[in-house]
Amino acid sequence: MSKRLVFLFVLFVISASSLCSALRINEVEMNPAGTDTGNEWIELYNDGEISLEGYVIINNDGKNISLNQSFSGYYVYTFTTQWLDNSDEKVSLYNGSELIDEIPVLKDDKNDNQTHQFCNSGWRFSEQTKGAENDCSEGEEDNEPAEDSEETQENEPADEASVDETEENTPPETENEENSGRNSIIMESINLSAPKDIKTGSEVILNKSNYALYGFAAFCILLGILFVIKKIKKPKTEFDKGKKIKNDKRNKKHPRGPDT
Repeated sequence: MSKRLVFLFVLFVISASSLCSALRINEVEMNPAGTDTGNEWIELYNDGEISLEGYVIINNDGKNISLNQSFSGYYVYTFTTQWLDNSDEKVSLYNGSELIDEIPVLKDDKNDNQTHQFCNSGWRFSEQTKGAENDCSEGEEDNEPAEDSEETQENEPADEASVDETEENTPPETENEENSGRNSIIMESINLSAPKDIKTGSEVILNKSNYALYGFAAFCILLGILFVIKKIKKPKTEFDKGKKIKNDKRNKKHPRGPDT
């Protein structure tokens, strides 16, 4: 029984490590600044040391390139020819006939240093982070509402000044209507300044640790089930056998008579 528990523990450790350090396609440069030939590249990522012997990358045209390097962390492969298309392009990573990872169909019509990068929320298009951690922060488009709210706040003092100038000649009802309208403008600017979808670093770390946490909980439940089975099927010990023989001898010496 103990050997079985050791085997299950080793199996759990291997499965947990494979979840936390899965090999993946991490970043793709499809349309670099200048000439594409010799400047396109793809980046792979793996937590621990891994050998790419037998691995192959395939583009959407069916062309394949064999890999044989070993690396840990980030690995960048630069294509010697123009190998990636600027639109309707997809890259797949195989180990023999097994599909390891695959990016969705992407396009890059900007001849610059921006790349497609893998993030937990999906693929992002941002400034290249070749050989380093991807830029998964919110982009410039997500900051546009905040900029609009700042411009509104800068214009608010001028609006207040114009209201003060006409305050003496404004009837009470008109004044209330203007104040309510001005308050609604302020409330709209506040609503616009709310962030769309901010993902903090702690949430990213939590997502990465979910697999290991669930695996550990399943392992603990499995140990409990094995412990109960062991208790139910507990073999008789030498002490139990000796006790049974002693009771048999005592019954022979003092047999019980019939009930009266």
